[in-house]
Amino acid sequence: MKKIISIFILLRLACLNAQYPKKIVALVPGHNDARYLSNCFKALASYADAIVYLDDASTDDSVEVARSLKKECNIEQIILKEEWIRHAGLDRNILLNAGRAIGGTHFITLDADEMFTANCLENNYLKDIILNLKPGESLFMIWIQLWRSLDHYRYDESVWTHNYKPFAFCDDGVCAHAPHCLNERRIPDNLQGKQWFLEGYRYGVLHFQFVNFENLLIKQAWYRCLERVLKKNRSVESINQEYFPSKDESGLATEQSAAFWFERYAFFDPVAPKKQETWRVENVMNWFEKHGLNRFAGLDIWDVQWPFAKWISEGSTFLDTFITQKKYNGYFAILHQTGKTFFMKVS
Repeated sequence: MKKIISIFILLRLACLNAQYPKKIVALVPGHNDARYLSNCFKALASYADAIVYLDDASTDDSVEVARSLKKECNIEQIILKEEWIRHAGLDRNILLNAGRAIGGTHFITLDADEMFTANCLENNYLKDIILNLKPGESLFMIWIQLWRSLDHYRYDESVWTHNYKPFAFCDDGVCAHAPHCLNERRIPDNLQGKQWFLEGYRYGVLHFQFVNFENLLIKQAWYRCLERVLKKNRSVESINQEYFPSKDESGLATEQSAAFWFERYAFFDPVAPKKQETWRVENVMNWFEKHGLNRFAGLDIWDVQWPFAKWISEGSTFLDTFITQKKYNGYFAILHQTGKTFFMKVS
């Protein structure tokens, strides 16, 4: 049942929840998130008693960054996967069990590209709320989409506005994440307790995914291609439909970001969310070469300028090798090395 947190509710929860030792542990999964990790860990250290980080076989310097911040941010455990296998539900369960092993009773579930708004630090406001959750209960907060800059956030009729996510919960000792490969829930699927909502945009979770919009387009194309890699029989229509809202800017409206969302974070690096990524482009180009372009035909991924000319080496055996590419009249023209031209409609 949806409830608004008030001082009276906090007092009642405090009375009911004073019987056992409590420890807040932040559980953070990551894959090639080096540019985000410093901001993420330093912010989390203000709310969590410990951090557990799971690195999903990153090829950048994510592990080095995590190790360098281990003492400063109280990162009690760094879990390293030797092979990148996208299985979000499994990773969340590994993190949860590791958090339990170090005595965690209350858990924060933020991704590397997210931070609580800095005003959550005032008088231990958020930390007290999390600690007052009872076993099985979860805390939902507004998910703030910073849009194309740090200075504005999306505020319109889209799915990105008034979007609440569960970012913390109290362990009941038996809960677990369902085995989803992609797009898993933040909290275990079988939690049975109340869902508490911290309503409004004053306090929330800042999401940096949309700050660099070129990165966003590449990321969403990467997700669409990954769906076809993992589930080759899934239709491109259903994939496009599922991921359509991710870059839909119809009816776009924004509001000015609040200064107090950042000002208590003296460590915050505003350049990090703006940095360009390259690893997803490399993944997609490898998938094109391994599976052939026809596997991905029809996906809404052609608003990205894929570096075909740079990627294909002389004498490549890539079946779908491209010599030139250009857009015109709403179509994407691709000239194959055999001289045959393919056309893909640009949505």
